[in-house]
Amino acid sequence: MLAKLKTITDEKARVELIARLDAWWGGREFDPDAVAEKLADAPAAGAPPKVRPLSEDKHLRKPPPRIAALEMIWGRGRWLPSSGEVDGLMLEALGRQRGRIGKLGLVGIDAIAADLIAGAMGEEVVIADWRMPCATRTAQIVDNGIVKSCDLDRMTCFDDGSLKALLSVEAMTYVDHKGGLAARVHRALRDGGRWAFMDYVAIPGFKPKASFASAWAEPQMQTEKQIRAHLETCGFRNITSRDVTQEVLSATRSAFARLGAALEDATIAASENGRDGALMLQELSWEATAWKARMKALDSSCINMLIWTADKPGADILEAESDDFVESLPKEKAISPEEAGWTVTEDEDFDASPDWTADEDETKPKTASDDADDDGPLGQDDIDNLFD
Repeated sequence: MLAKLKTITDEKARVELIARLDAWWGGREFDPDAVAEKLADAPAAGAPPKVRPLSEDKHLRKPPPRIAALEMIWGRGRWLPSSGEVDGLMLEALGRQRGRIGKLGLVGIDAIAADLIAGAMGEEVVIADWRMPCATRTAQIVDNGIVKSCDLDRMTCFDDGSLKALLSVEAMTYVDHKGGLAARVHRALRDGGRWAFMDYVAIPGFKPKASFASAWAEPQMQTEKQIRAHLETCGFRNITSRDVTQEVLSATRSAFARLGAALEDATIAASENGRDGALMLQELSWEATAWKARMKALDSSCINMLIWTADKPGADILEAESDDFVESLPKEKAISPEEAGWTVTEDEDFDASPDWTADEDETKPKTASDDADDDGPLGQDDIDNLFD
């Protein structure tokens, strides 16, 4: 039976079986070479869909000053300091998603990282960004994703139960209602789905306003304990966090080292672009000043960058947790009336014997003749008695 099942499920054997049946039905000889040619042309079973490579020579429209300043510091299609190491850590946090049912969502991920993740997963991704200039630029660059704009406090860009995983960067840092964001992500994930996100956490009482002077919104950072509480309240399980502060600092220092060598050429180019060039240099100055303060805060551990993972329980996990809860309940035990607080008195007039006796016919054992009388066929006399 197992061999027969394998014949049906194995792609090569299934194609061969269909070819043999077709040849037999049409009265032709079976041609193994034709089967081999068909298998060679067919895509491999379980192969990921083709993902277009990132086009380096793609013609892009001129970015607005804010985006131009970010790309001057971090590189084309980058809004934040990043490196191969940081991208790899984010991919590692996502876990194994290839082949699972559902879409892969990205929030706040820059264009280059989005394409790299799509290539690694072998599928298109759905990218959402609350910063409209970033969303517009991402749509120009990304080859393997669908780009949407979103509101972090009302993130309705993902349907309920549509995502197998979601990766976000700095979403928890800038959203006002963090519990609401966690709840919305929980709803968008399928059972067993994962939310991986890279965000800042601060020590209690620290207000790093100058570190985010040129950011898209005022940061609303919380402590690691507070973020974990939001995740647990929304029903996430297997919550982990990993400190990647040093990796982010290393990527930041490398980016500013490259910027120093190219700053003179950038200044000349900006002067030729009139007002937009002046605005770009102003944004560049603000971003560099803010990151100088941010690096100082990161170095002193006043703020840290963490990569979190949080899983939405699947049906099997929920069932196991339900069983554990039932097992944790106090076991019932038999108690006496006295333990229950009842007063028990003896009644001398009470007779526990039954107040009825069986009829003689009910107690007399049946004989074979009785069974015959009960189960035998009706005679004519019996039929006549029915109508009397």
